[in-house]
Amino acid sequence: MDRYWTSRTRHLAVAAIAALVPSLVVVGATASPASASCTHTHSNKDSGNDIIKGATSGLTLRPGPHRSCGSVKVLPNNGGVDLWCYTYDGDEVTGWDGGSMSTWSFVRYNNGSGDYYGWLADAFLAAHGSTKQC
Repeated sequence: MDRYWTSRTRHLAVAAIAALVPSLVVVGATASPASASCTHTHSNKDSGNDIIKGATSGLTLRPGPHRSCGSVKVLPNNGGVDLWCYTYDGDEVTGWDGGSMSTWSFVRYNNGSGDYYGWLADAFLAAHGSTKQC
């Protein structure tokens, strides 16, 4: 089973349990901690590529797999990226297809004048990011 469906199945299971046990709703809805690390190990393990999808105002390339990690560059919708690897350690994001994912891919983006490296939420990548774990 690919990691997209595994992540989605896990998310649905947590939602079902949260519906049965109200005290879990707080845990399930908790945002990333203020101490979320913006430094994660990565290496170029994947020779694939992907396309940004559903980010009409652009998608923020970040130095870490968390929304609190600031910005390297805002990439255009339909922009292509080279995939390196992914991590499960990121914030959960609801993407272009309505599915929630907590995986983020480390990517390289080239706009013709230079390379930019960082993390993108797999939920906004057409094929849901890298297939190689960092």
